[in-house]
Amino acid sequence: GIHYQVNVSSIAGHVFDVSLRIENPDKNGQVLTLPAWIPGSYMIRDFAKNLIKISAKDDMGTNINIQKLDKQTWQAQAVSTTLTIEYQIYAFDLSVRGAYINDEMAFLNGTNMFLEVVGQTDQPCRLTLQKPLQLELSHWKVATTMPTEMQDTHAFGEYRASHYEELIDHPVLMGEFDILPFTASGVEFEIILAGGHQADVKRITKDLTKVCQHHIDFFADTPPIKRYQ
Repeated sequence: GIHYQVNVSSIAGHVFDVSLRIENPDKNGQVLTLPAWIPGSYMIRDFAKNLIKISAKDDMGTNINIQKLDKQTWQAQAVSTTLTIEYQIYAFDLSVRGAYINDEMAFLNGTNMFLEVVGQTDQPCRLTLQKPLQLELSHWKVATTMPTEMQDTHAFGEYRASHYEELIDHPVLMGEFDILPFTASGVEFEIILAGGHQADVKRITKDLTKVCQHHIDFFADTPPIKRYQ
């Protein structure tokens, strides 16, 4: 019922294009909000300041009025059809909690990118990561632990989450990177190294295998997630 699409529209401008399709919008006018927090960071943030453009359309492609209610909340005019929200995110925050684009990679956290559909946070979400159209980015790939039905877990395409909270808990990296896989107690782990580096990848992999195995043994329980990055 809720489908997000993300595209890297401008490298130089550091801009993501995001489309949000809502199959069953609130009949009184759908309210949308962007979080002012991020899992694991206990401060109030202002992610909405990077939302630089927003518009709404009905199922016929007709423009629908959308009104800003406060610094992080919007409400679309009531419609009886599918509602599509299109917006742009400025991404030039090189931190673990932000969103960032340059000519080597594009990184995002869900709290920066995905408007919450108020009243429908328990609904399943789909996320389509569109492969960049720029020829110079044709070699880019994807790193995220968000579930997918695709055999290639590093491909552009469709990913899914059971609900909104799961959606925003999976950072996404697109670009050039090295993948260092290893397993511990049958659980898959991947180390992702983006950007230029001269790391001793064999030693890093060996050491982290020991660390992960120690923690699994210490807590004497199978990790709750099948795949970690």
